Amino acid sequence: MKTNYMNKVILSLILGSGLAAQIAGAQNQPEAPPTFPPGRPGSTAQPAGGGQQISWQKFDLDFRGGTPRDLISAIEKTTSKPLNVIIQKDDESIELPAMRFKSVTVPDLFNAISMASQRQELVGGTILNTYYSFETQGHGEDAIFYFKANKPRPVQEFCKFYQLGEYLQNYSIEDITTAIQTGWKMLGVKSTPQLKFHPETKLLIAVGPVDQLRTINDVLQELKSAPSSPKKDAAPAK
Repeated sequence: MKTNYMNKVILSLILGSGLAAQIAGAQNQPEAPPTFPPGRPGSTAQPAGGGQQISWQKFDLDFRGGTPRDLISAIEKTTSKPLNVIIQKDDESIELPAMRFKSVTVPDLFNAISMASQRQELVGGTILNTYYSFETQGHGEDAIFYFKANKPRPVQEFCKFYQLGEYLQNYSIEDITTAIQTGWKMLGVKSTPQLKFHPETKLLIAVGPVDQLRTINDVLQELKSAPSSPKKDAAPAK
C-alpha cells in the first residue's frame, strides 16, 4: 500500500514539474513584431506584395501663381526632372494661386492643391462642388498625371415674354421693373437678367437663367392679387 502511494506522489511531482516548465517556456517566448498597413507612394512602409519601395524626391517650391503648365514648369525646374502631365486645352487658362512649399513631394503637392481648391457654387439653383486636381493611375516618378478641372458649365439663358397690359392699369413700368430688380438685389444676384419693355405690345422681354426669371413671375402674381387702385398719374374721376 505504501509503495503504491509513493509511486502516485512521485508521478504527480514529475507531471507538475513538466507543466511548470512548459508554462515558463511559453512566458519567455518573444512577442510577434507588430504589422503595419502598406504605405502609399513616398512613405517608408513596404508596399503590399513584397514590391520595391516607392520613393519620391523631396523639394522646395516657391510658385508665384499661374496656369497649370506654369506650375509643372516650376516643378521641373526645381527638381531637374521631367514630369509626365496631360492638360486639356480648355483647362490651360485656369489660374492657380501662389503657393510655397518646403520639403514636399509631387503626390503631396498635388494632394494639397486638390483639397485647397474645393468650393461650393450655386449654379442654376443647384449647389455644385468644384475643384481642380492632378490625378494619376500610375506609381512612381514615371507616372502620367492628368489635370482635371471640375467646374460648373456656363449657365443656360432663356428669353421669356410677359404681357403687362392689365398691370399697367394700376402701375407704371418703372414700378414693376423696380420691384423685380429689388428682389434680385436682395437675393445677391450679381449679374441680373436683361429687361426690355416693348411699348407697342406692352410686352416685358427678359433674358436670363430660368431660376432668376421666376422672380418676375412671383412679382406679377403678387401684383395680380393686390387690390386695384388708380395709377398715380391718372386723372381723378368726375
